[in-house]
Amino acid sequence: MRLDTASDGSIQVRDRFDFLRAGALVASALFLGMAAMQLLYGLDQVRAVWASLALALGCAALAGAIEDSAFQFDAVRREVRWSKRRLVGGRSGTIPFAEVENLVLEMRSSRSDSGLSRTDDYRVFLVTRSITMPLGSSNLDLSRARDAVAIPLLALLGKSNRALVKDSIRYWVSRHDRITASALAVGALHLDSKAAARLIEEMARSLSMEGRELQRRD
Repeated sequence: MRLDTASDGSIQVRDRFDFLRAGALVASALFLGMAAMQLLYGLDQVRAVWASLALALGCAALAGAIEDSAFQFDAVRREVRWSKRRLVGGRSGTIPFAEVENLVLEMRSSRSDSGLSRTDDYRVFLVTRSITMPLGSSNLDLSRARDAVAIPLLALLGKSNRALVKDSIRYWVSRHDRITASALAVGALHLDSKAAARLIEEMARSLSMEGRELQRRD
């Protein structure tokens, strides 16, 4: 993921996977060629042919699934212009700054094959009144996701970053995604599992009370 700041204060966030996509397409072509050679010179190797075709299709599917992202936070027009492109097709749009509610963090953990080590990967999500989407697919460490991406963008949007992590946890609780909320509490706030569970329960109760209060007002 690359973040560039223009002289007028605008910030562009780009997340491109050109080399990965090209590598997957090349691998797909190689496996197809291997299958063709097996058909020509080894007609009795049916399983090998099917294996090569399956690998070719898998690589082609990977190339098609890889998504590039671009977000232009325009400081002059006060809008976010975004696009997400794949090998075939894409989507894009424009969001006024006024419709951006927040930027939140997401954390995903993965363990090594031996299970002895754990890797925590973070992404930054743009939350608007109508849609929530990641700024990219790249896995970032906490300092880069928080300090290099989220905080500068929140400053441009005119929003506070004082409680970025807790606001992020609260957002995932409001979306009924306690797994993500708990992972973020443990990974970013360094809480143990019991303390994380208590924090999430407190946030859930607070959100429930706010919801009932809004219903009474209506």
